[in-house]
Amino acid sequence: MMKRLVILLFGCLLTNSVRAQFLKIEDESSYDLRSRSFVYLEDKKGKLTIQDVKAVSPDQFLLNEMDVFNFGFTKSTYWLKTTVQNGTTVNELMFEIGQTNTDIVELYFDDQVQVVSDLTKFSDRAIKDPKPIFKMPIKPGQTKEVYIKVKGQDELVIPIHVSSTQTIQSKGQVRETLFGLFAGILAVMILYNLFLFLSLRTSIYFFYVINILPLFIGQSSLVGYANKFFWPNSNFWPDHAVVIFPLLSIIFGLIFMSRFINLKRNMPWSIWAINVFIAVSVIGIGFSLIGQTAIASIILNANGMVSALVIITICAVLTRRKVSSAKFVLVAWTIFLIGVILYVMRSLNILSYSLLTNYSMPIGAAIETVLLSFALADRINMLKKQREESQRLMLMEVKKNNDLTRNQNKVLEEKVKKRTEELEVMNLDLQDTLSNLKSTQGHLVEAEKMASLGQLTAGIAHEINNPINYVSSNVEPLRQDLGDILTILNGYKEFAKDSDLPEMKALLTQEEELDIDYAIKEMHELLGGIEEGAKRTSEIVTGLKNFSRTDDDEAQSADINNGIQSTITILKSEMKDIETVIELGSIPHIKCYLGKLNQVFMNLIDNAIDAIRDRYEDPTQGVLTVKTMHVDDKVVITIADNGCGMPEEVKNSIFDPFFTTKDVGKGTGLGLSITYGIMEKHNGHISVESEPNVGTTFTIELPVTSE
Repeated sequence: MMKRLVILLFGCLLTNSVRAQFLKIEDESSYDLRSRSFVYLEDKKGKLTIQDVKAVSPDQFLLNEMDVFNFGFTKSTYWLKTTVQNGTTVNELMFEIGQTNTDIVELYFDDQVQVVSDLTKFSDRAIKDPKPIFKMPIKPGQTKEVYIKVKGQDELVIPIHVSSTQTIQSKGQVRETLFGLFAGILAVMILYNLFLFLSLRTSIYFFYVINILPLFIGQSSLVGYANKFFWPNSNFWPDHAVVIFPLLSIIFGLIFMSRFINLKRNMPWSIWAINVFIAVSVIGIGFSLIGQTAIASIILNANGMVSALVIITICAVLTRRKVSSAKFVLVAWTIFLIGVILYVMRSLNILSYSLLTNYSMPIGAAIETVLLSFALADRINMLKKQREESQRLMLMEVKKNNDLTRNQNKVLEEKVKKRTEELEVMNLDLQDTLSNLKSTQGHLVEAEKMASLGQLTAGIAHEINNPINYVSSNVEPLRQDLGDILTILNGYKEFAKDSDLPEMKALLTQEEELDIDYAIKEMHELLGGIEEGAKRTSEIVTGLKNFSRTDDDEAQSADINNGIQSTITILKSEMKDIETVIELGSIPHIKCYLGKLNQVFMNLIDNAIDAIRDRYEDPTQGVLTVKTMHVDDKVVITIADNGCGMPEEVKNSIFDPFFTTKDVGKGTGLGLSITYGIMEKHNGHISVESEPNVGTTFTIELPVTSE
């Protein structure tokens, strides 16, 4: 009883600083923060012993006004002091430091010292918990003075809990359960995506795995469980892993992100920023390896926050540009950045210490990992759809090529029987070309097919041209010969009228019965029809020859108007009933590959005809306009229609390979893609303006080069 009165009297005489260092534990289940019950002393040189500290005047100890000691990034050693009274019924209390990466924690109690250090092996700890925990055998009602020595090489945050053994252990079990959940989520993500990498052989899943591994180890180190499960017998990794592995996760995370959203194609200039962040992370790892952990921690916090902000900005811009993969990265990195910001603000003492702020980075990392895995799953679905569509188009192309091969083989077999050895060699070359057509894909398939059709068309035009020239050249001599014969017949007729011979009378009677005058008139009409047919056939042959002309290795000077005229001649039957406006201006000859340009005109005019017929049941309502003009140093060609038009999302994709809005079997989706490639080869430019149910206008600009 006297002892308690002395303690009470002693407590009444203490100053504010002494009152602040008194800690009474009354509830054995309480897990409140107890930092306000301590005073502290800074040892800048780190040379004070426990005897030196006990000899220091109480006035030199400073009051703590916060729930958690937060000394920031410091190399000083700090001594904490309090007087603990056990107001519970348990015979032993436990002292816990909530920060796992504190380098040295020494508890001086009853002239004994207990040490927990990151510089020693985890297996040497008396209590196998990631957090520094000490036993304090204080019986109920007893009061003991406690000194704590703490030192860290980076940020020094000291949350203090004093409670019963059962309460401390139960909190540890809760933390271990949460860590198990966190580890389970990341392990499932790692194994699942590793399986996808081994199955699909797609590198993006490998980069995801090597991004998650250091992230998992780094976050495990941050909460202390890496020391317990990964390297319990190491005295190197406990002090360095909390910096090295998060920096590695930044490096591999940036590599994964840049590949996932294809920054080289979507935003090439941002690659330099990614390389800068990677280089800074490598520098931070170097500082950690040489023992400058404080500098490495500052680099980690700054580089992690700035790089996350930059990536979020990049992904926000790409999301506005309709890059679908960027939105997943945007959400995932935003959540992770929030976790980083909360953790850094807690480290800078802007936010108070709590379960959320202390574990914000692991929580953000787990959510980020799951979201990125969802993004990869979405990527699988997209690739699957693209692969199925590609296979469908390939099957269609193979079928079309097989049909084309069969049809052309029939024609070639008939021509081989009639042609010379030279044509037989050409036939073998064509067979080789057809064999190549079966094994090629995409643009090569369409290009080889158009080349073969061009050669066949030129050959047919040449073969037709000979008999047509023969017919055309013989019409006029035949007309003259017929006139001469009719002159003689008219003479005989006049003679027969004046003759009394019965034979002559019989001939006149037969002439009336046969209606010779009508037959003569019909013969003249037939000759006119033959002449007109030969003329029209000659025009078609000329158009075929001009359209299918073979391009040389070098560009040749050519008249674009002639190419357009030949294309229109070939498509004349398709343009039937459609109003056609042709305005070919005075333009100079340009150096070009006219055969390829003819293919461009064919694609655009054919698409315009299809658009008109899709919109109007009566094609007479359609209007197709083709114009050429000379503007500055360019030849400008416009092909316009008043067809069905295109919405904005279709217009943005029309030059992509295999993109088509036509029904299955009607279009391959390669025509406009090839057109775009031909324009690039000519250093030209093609643009499109379109509005649904109004029409479409394609504008081609070709540079004029001097001959």
